[in-house]
Amino acid sequence: MGSKYEAVWRRILPDDEINAILSGLRHGDPPFEKDATGIMRCGSRSATSLNVGITIDRRGTVRGNAAHLNCLAKILREKLGPEERLRLQTSVIGDGLKVTMRFENTTPGYVSAPEERRKTVAHSTEHLSTPAQRKETIARETGQVPALAGHEQATLQDTSTGTKDSSSARCCDDLFKGFTFQDIRRADPPPRKGAYIIRISRRGASIDEIVRQCQSIASGIAWPIVEKYSMRRINRLREITDCPLIYVGRAGKSTGSKNTLRGRYHQFAHTHTIMLALWSLLYFGWELEYGWTETPNPEELEENLKQRYASRHGGRFPALVDR
Repeated sequence: MGSKYEAVWRRILPDDEINAILSGLRHGDPPFEKDATGIMRCGSRSATSLNVGITIDRRGTVRGNAAHLNCLAKILREKLGPEERLRLQTSVIGDGLKVTMRFENTTPGYVSAPEERRKTVAHSTEHLSTPAQRKETIARETGQVPALAGHEQATLQDTSTGTKDSSSARCCDDLFKGFTFQDIRRADPPPRKGAYIIRISRRGASIDEIVRQCQSIASGIAWPIVEKYSMRRINRLREITDCPLIYVGRAGKSTGSKNTLRGRYHQFAHTHTIMLALWSLLYFGWELEYGWTETPNPEELEENLKQRYASRHGGRFPALVDR
């Protein structure tokens, strides 16, 4: 079956087209999409098995597993740079199939077209008298929120690469000065009381696409109570806005509480009320950060953070907080 997939993929995506696609994605093009209905003729497969995605790099598959995409990965892998990660997704649309490709990251030091524009505008604003004027001009000209300077800059130490994510100065970041942030897959919070948050560091597939595919999987289980329970939680994703903050919580309410920041973190793997929503985001290419701070009064700090967030967002709490 693998050889059949390969022959069809090579007809759908000739080698010269693949090179052009990857070049465009490296320079800021939107995710590439193309009809891949021919793959459906390689065998009898359910829609659920075709509504799937994998992430690959030059060395192999980072996450996900699907025979038809594994075959496409073999074709694409040798064309990737040393640090590039490529997301491959197929989606059933009516009687057809669509393939989508996008980068989850790029090689260190690579400057995308939007970032190059931001640097150009930043250079042209050096004559302005104040940092505030310069930041306002950059934001207006690029359509982006410029990074804050100096002590205002909120940065993330990536535990896997040791590099800083300079894009982390965003909406509501000023609420979390003093918090420690780590990639949610590799976080190592302490076994102590405190408040914690989850925020977005990179967005992946659209929420509509995530919910649609999760609904297809849940329906396919053919167990109504499972479908109802899981989709009630996954549908919370529809509340996500442009603000990267999606959850605020606490660990330890009273002096004798056994809940800790580390304990709460581990609950995301088995019992936490938002775990299905988080898993869905991660599976579909989103990147998340777990942030925390220690405090003797976690409940007080949690409530304070929620209220300050609500004051900026029309009285609404973060997307995954269930009032």
